[in-house]
Amino acid sequence: MSRRRIGVNVIEANEERIHIIYDNVPVVIANSIRRAAIADVPTLAIEKVFIFRNDSYMNDNMIAHRLGLIPLKTPINKYRLPEEEDERKPEYASLSLKIEARDKPITVLSKHIRSEDPEVKPI
Repeated sequence: MSRRRIGVNVIEANEERIHIIYDNVPVVIANSIRRAAIADVPTLAIEKVFIFRNDSYMNDNMIAHRLGLIPLKTPINKYRLPEEEDERKPEYASLSLKIEARDKPITVLSKHIRSEDPEVKPI
């Protein structure tokens, strides 16, 4: 039984990103490494949704769930992480989505979301 040699080649590594090429690594192992790395990346996400009026075919829970899946771009050190005690940093950002379809159906996109903080925006 021949064994292939596993290779790891770091192409780029800095404070913001790391680019790695794996050779002969099983997909399940590579995916596990990817998931572990993502788990340690702080992420700002839509968590609480208040719906004032919804006349669409989608129920409120489905809309809230889909909003929570939208990735938000934000400065990494601007907001307080759950484990931080720095009261000077805000804990959350406020976003709003107000859209109306009058005569015909429309498609609501992440670009319709508005943020009070110009540095926080949907990707």
